Amino acid sequence: MNSTKLVVQSPPSFVIRESEVEITLNNQDYQYTDDKVLYHWYSPPDLFDVQPREGPTTGGTRVIAIGNKFKPGPNVTCKFGDAGIVPGKVLSVTEIECFSPQTDYPHVVPLSVSLEMGMYSRPVEYRYYDKPEIFYIGPICGPDYGYTQITVHGKNFVDMGHNKAMCVFNDTIFTNATIMDAGVIKCDSPPLLNKFGYSAIVTGREFYFVKITINGGREIEGPAFKFNYYKDPIISKLEPNRGPTRGGTVSKVTGEGFAQYGACNKTARYSVFEKKLINDTDNDTFIYTESPAANIPDAVVYAVALNGQQFSRDYILHWRDFENTFSFYDDPTFIGYTPKRGPSTGKTPIKIKGFGFMPSKDEENKPTIDRNRMWVRFIDPDTREELAQSSEVAPEQLTEETALWHTPPMPPGTRAIL
Repeated sequence: MNSTKLVVQSPPSFVIRESEVEITLNNQDYQYTDDKVLYHWYSPPDLFDVQPREGPTTGGTRVIAIGNKFKPGPNVTCKFGDAGIVPGKVLSVTEIECFSPQTDYPHVVPLSVSLEMGMYSRPVEYRYYDKPEIFYIGPICGPDYGYTQITVHGKNFVDMGHNKAMCVFNDTIFTNATIMDAGVIKCDSPPLLNKFGYSAIVTGREFYFVKITINGGREIEGPAFKFNYYKDPIISKLEPNRGPTRGGTVSKVTGEGFAQYGACNKTARYSVFEKKLINDTDNDTFIYTESPAANIPDAVVYAVALNGQQFSRDYILHWRDFENTFSFYDDPTFIGYTPKRGPSTGKTPIKIKGFGFMPSKDEENKPTIDRNRMWVRFIDPDTREELAQSSEVAPEQLTEETALWHTPPMPPGTRAIL
């Protein structure tokens, strides 16, 4: 209060009306001013909600204010807290359109609307967020049937609510995503199939561009990263398809589709144990892998993934398919053999004694002749080098505890270890 200014608070009014404002300095009824200055009570617009309730700090988001008592006029505005005031446009008695102004940092502001200068509604919250950005994705490839779990790495990933975060493929296909933290989003790739449900891969170089949205698709953010598709590889043979539980067995895997353009992380799997390929030569029909160590002897499903995640499917569930079954066995125990010498012309029958020579068993725990095989060789006692190529024991000469093997020809006087 001073000689030219007085601040007072208006009383409430339950109706829209106007009244003269009079003042007195001594609280006497007959000594009020009589200047006929009018004060107007008005009903501010009712603001119930805004859609959307969030937008990037760069501004420009189209916001629809939802409420009541909206009427067109030259002074319609939207106030975004400290971010600023922007013009509004009345679309109907219940909707006002405005575009969010730019702000310097992410924060929540009170948003209100006005039909007359300074006469604002009660506010609702509007959230500003920094524009998200993608750094890289992984894996960068997957099978044509989809459902590869893609991890998107970047920054400014903010959870806006249910079903707001999505991965966007080629700007047209949306899949639900989960924001793990401010720098990680996970989502699944869509299938690449034609209208009949068959693979749409024709050239072998099909791909989608991957982007994201965190606000339900209103803004799609990048930069875009390429995600390549491929067909599941086919396994037709493992050779050898068995090895000791200590691991280290190198097998040649024959099939097709191992060197497709879309492959990004070739991995083999023995049951649940994953192994990288050995000297991958980008050959489409065969690969080499080395078996891991196993705790117990058993037959396991062998599978291959071209993205390190989705492995080739088993042919028949709960069945040991010849094409993709690898059998682990305990190393046999070698006790001894007779005779200890023979002619250099070879073909001397040697009886080998021990146990565990036939580890593969059938459902009745009986040794299976077709799956139990043994190879024997001579090595130099000093250099430990192979003196002659190993040869197989005839299946009919192999039992659980004995094996009958015939020596190869060797130079006279050769000493060897069996």
